[in-house]
Amino acid sequence: MNPFVAYEDFWRRGLDFRGRSSRAEYWWVVLINLVLALLFNLGERVSPAVGIVAIVYALAALVPNIALGVRR
Repeated sequence: MNPFVAYEDFWRRGLDFRGRSSRAEYWWVVLINLVLALLFNLGERVSPAVGIVAIVYALAALVPNIALGVRR
């Protein structure tokens, strides 16, 4: 599975708690979220406003992450 397709499906199926997600879909999303967290952490050292963006992203991705975990 393509990482971009997996990440798009992560957001598209963010409220879907039924069915299954493939192993590749799950791990691509975990990897992309890890990279984003590292980038947010580095960006926060440059500008505190990046920390606010990171918090907004984390809150927006909370339910889709739970849904992905349930589907996996």
